[in-house]
Amino acid sequence: MGDYKNIALLSASTGIHKSTICSRITKGMSKDEAISFKPSTYTKGIQLAADLAGVSKHMVMARIKEGVPLEKALKNPKPMQYLDVEKIRHLVEVDKLSLNRVAYIMGCGRSYLPKFCEKHGIKTNINPLDKVIFIDDGIEYTQLKLCKKYGWTSQALISWRHNRPELTHQEAFEAYKKHKGVE
Repeated sequence: MGDYKNIALLSASTGIHKSTICSRITKGMSKDEAISFKPSTYTKGIQLAADLAGVSKHMVMARIKEGVPLEKALKNPKPMQYLDVEKIRHLVEVDKLSLNRVAYIMGCGRSYLPKFCEKHGIKTNINPLDKVIFIDDGIEYTQLKLCKKYGWTSQALISWRHNRPELTHQEAFEAYKKHKGVE
């Protein structure tokens, strides 16, 4: 690669930052090895773009590293495009499974399922705006406040409700309260 008197000249001629070259030489590389490959480049806003596209940031970054342009990297992977819509509809709407469980059963990524369900008109049971209100001693509580009141974990009440789909939210709360021995 030629004779360079110092790292700054080597850096200027190759376009690789001098601290990158120094770091590589410190790790035991020769000057030629240190400048033989370009450092990784990063595109700003990948997390936001991935979220808007409904794909994983890590998948997008892996595709970019392979040399795929950002526009193609943001497209859904082929296995996701060929998911069985009716099977997912049944698992979500009839069996009332969480998207995590559906992703496991279908062998696909969880991050893509909300967009997939929306695209195909599948009504998921995930709507953060629909907060369940519980009545305890004539006072309305959200699930979080109710669990804090009794010292329970929110996940414990969720699991209790999930394992008893025949009960309404209020009935499940009353049964859990009785199970815990709270009067």
